[in-house]
Amino acid sequence: TFIKDYPAAKRVARSILESEDIPLRHRGINEYNLAMVHKMCNEREEAKKHLIEAALIDLSTSTKEYNSLYDLAKILRDEGDTERACRYMLQTLNDAIFCNYKDHYQRSAGASRVIYQIYEHESNLKKRRQNQLFTSLIILLLTTLILLAVQQVYSRKVKKANNLLKVSNLQ
Repeated sequence: TFIKDYPAAKRVARSILESEDIPLRHRGINEYNLAMVHKMCNEREEAKKHLIEAALIDLSTSTKEYNSLYDLAKILRDEGDTERACRYMLQTLNDAIFCNYKDHYQRSAGASRVIYQIYEHESNLKKRRQNQLFTSLIILLLTTLILLAVQQVYSRKVKKANNLLKVSNLQ
């Protein structure tokens, strides 16, 4: 059975990371593992910090399985940073395709789905903004027309009142 001793898992991962003779690739794996523990503990910022470290290590080595970059992209997407999330998803997708990793087809499909969701969200957001702008312009135009009509009515009344005053002054 799986025991959820997250504090112990954090201690072990941190002790490994504090070791100076750990190879860079293993450091990346441990950064990723520590990020996943933080994620399970709902410690989003700590998870993001370790995913960034793991992704940087993956990018600096010959590693072509960017699990850290993929998970970081999902967090960024959830936080609304869709531009970077999309770039990171595309990187993981391109590398999976380039390396022809059979194990990464599912992740590639997931990345494609996330990229589409980001695009769809951005597209819907753009449409909503355009609709809001259009609605605001229509309201502004109608308000201007109403104010012009009211001004016209008052202008006629003032002109009529002035004419009545001239007539009464002449008498």
